[in-house]
Formats: sequence, structure tokens, C-alpha cells
Amino acid sequence: MRYIGVFFFFFMCGVLSAQDTAFSIEANYPTPIDSNFFGENFNGVADLGVKYRVVHYPLVNLGLSLNGGLYRNPKEERMSAFDITILFIQPSIFSEFNIESAPKFHPSLGIGYSILSIEATNINPFVVGNTGSNLSENQNGFHFNLGVAYNISEKLFAQLQYQFTKLRRDASAPDIAFNTTINILKLGLGYRF
Repeated sequence: MRYIGVFFFFFMCGVLSAQDTAFSIEANYPTPIDSNFFGENFNGVADLGVKYRVVHYPLVNLGLSLNGGLYRNPKEERMSAFDITILFIQPSIFSEFNIESAPKFHPSLGIGYSILSIEATNINPFVVGNTGSNLSENQNGFHFNLGVAYNISEKLFAQLQYQFTKLRRDASAPDIAFNTTINILKLGLGYRF
């Protein structure tokens, strides 16, 4: 949670110091594209975000963003007695490029930190000792975003993003790509204020 506090501090400093503000909100459909623990066991539900462009240059805008994504294990693919929900919280710093020859397209790069809040609820009434127990765990790691936005109108845009996350693991779990990497493709719409 301390990372969210640091991000919020820098976000507010940017808001208070900028004269030409540019907020946008976005709604994405996230799809895991891995053949690992995440891609094989979870489906994306929604990814919502807010962006604030702090600095505007002719070729690039620099800013801060905050996204929240929800993922669930689908009932038909459950291999355990648990219903698992993962909430991603992702503060980022991003750069959005302006292309003079293609003014409707805006490629972007971003880097940030992902915090995963994992909740598992026991849903199998036939498990001995089932008392409706809940388990929770947090994981975190750095992420990298690569994307492109297309202006549908002056305010509305469509976007496609690829996100790579490298999770930190504790000493008890093997540090292999199957356990520590997450690849997500996001398709969505956004609105600029």
C-alpha cells in the first residue's frame, strides 16, 4: 500500500503544478495471453483506468495513470474447491507520442508497479471442515506497457495495449517464467476531458 501512497503524492504534485490539464478515463477488456499459471486459470472481467497528462510537448505527452483490473477463474475450468478473484492495482508513468503524419494514432509506452490482491473462497460444500473459509495473498512486481490509441473523435478513442508483468516471488516458490510472468492484451475505449 505504501506504493499507492507514493504514486498518489506524485500524482497530486503533477495536478497542482500543471497548467494545461488533460484527464482521460478508459474501460478495457483484458485477456491473459500466457501459457502459464495466470493465462491457463484466469479470465479478464474488466480493466478501468484514469490518465493524467502532466507535460505536453509537440512530439510527446508525459503523464501518470492508475488502472484497476479484475480477473476470475472461470467456473467450467476450476480445478479446485476455491473461487479465486484477482484484483490488479497498477500505478504507472507513461509517454504518449504524437505523430504529425498520422494525427489520429498515438503510440504509448509505460512502466509501473503492479499490486495483485488475490482472494480465494472455498465453494465446495463437500470438502471436510468447509466453513466457507477465505484465503488471501498479495503479490507484486514491475510492469511494462506498450500500446496504441486511435482517435475516433476529439474526445473518444479506441486503444490496444500489451502489458508484461514480472512478479516478485518469495524464497519458497521457484523463480521460473511459469510462476512469475503475466502477459495481458487489453482492448478498450477511452474518453478525454
